[in-house]
Amino acid sequence: MEKTILVSFVLFMILASLVFAAYDFNTNEIEISISKGWNLIALESQKYTQKSDIKFSDFKYVYVYDFKNKEYVLLLYEGKELDELENPTGDLKEAKNRAIDFITMVQTENLADYFENAAAWVYSNEEGKINFKVSSKDQITLFAAWNLIAIAPEMEGKNLEELKGDCDVIIAYVWWDEGQKWDNVPLNGDFPSDLIGKGLLVKVSENCELSLDEEPAITSPPSIPGIPSEPSPEVKCTDSDGGKSYYVKGYGRDNSDFNYNVYDSCHPTIPNMLAEQYCKNDGHLGLEWYTCPYGCKDGACVKDVTCTDSDNGRNYYVKSSCTDNSGTMSDGCIIGGEHDGWLREIICQNNACYMADYSCPSGCKEGVCVK
Repeated sequence: MEKTILVSFVLFMILASLVFAAYDFNTNEIEISISKGWNLIALESQKYTQKSDIKFSDFKYVYVYDFKNKEYVLLLYEGKELDELENPTGDLKEAKNRAIDFITMVQTENLADYFENAAAWVYSNEEGKINFKVSSKDQITLFAAWNLIAIAPEMEGKNLEELKGDCDVIIAYVWWDEGQKWDNVPLNGDFPSDLIGKGLLVKVSENCELSLDEEPAITSPPSIPGIPSEPSPEVKCTDSDGGKSYYVKGYGRDNSDFNYNVYDSCHPTIPNMLAEQYCKNDGHLGLEWYTCPYGCKDGACVKDVTCTDSDNGRNYYVKSSCTDNSGTMSDGCIIGGEHDGWLREIICQNNACYMADYSCPSGCKEGVCVK
């Protein structure tokens, strides 16, 4: 059967549960800023008000995250919904078919409620504001691994430790749209007001519910007096480097949530930040974010600041290499620019490799001055 579902129906069906939000008195109107480039914002922002500088249809691209197939789904391309593109070919044709398959999944598996709380990637060519209404929430469903969700008004001034409900939150990030990069969210860090309506990337170990109620949800009734509870299996944890050993790359695991090796690692965007795995007193594997004094490399803190130069300084007639905590650099000849044909001599300065450009009297060849 030929696929004839219009992709313009996609956003409507994803947010089918939002049709009644306009008649729900338990709503909040919020305003978020939009930067040039990529922004991660609440999918509910398509319910913009007349106060908005930017409408959802003004965005160049809009993507949502398909948590089941672990991939992004394109819904808006060059400011147009996919069904408006005449005879798409290649990747665009595939993207249109993927969007149709995606909305079919949303319909058949009743996932509209999940996407009511979702965040979307939007690309904007201009800065501005969006004002929109969000419905009140008491919990947010998360699925095992990565989720892109909207930061709700109920989360302001609270942190993931307070909101986690029955979720085992492994790690979380927010998108800094002004700098176009990820920022780590400490589990005990409160959400500020300027993040409300933006998106949150959060990883959990299994399907669960974030609780937005002030009181934590009760997941099971207490034991009947006089009847002992069923004993739980003893949780055991192992740590290959013996605990919080910041200068040794190790791994940890337990027989509960992390029944596999989880290695110490350096943060992908925050300099000097180490993710150190260790065993907690209750037998579960824990994570500590530790700031290394001299940098983080290969899953461990660098012990001290060191620099070595194989030719021991400014030796312009010997090709050498310099190694510091960030890596190794070699002497070379400069091609192009103001110092075209000069030697770029790499030396140690203040315990770090430093580029010292030098004009060779007879020219530069293969990383040394010609004699």
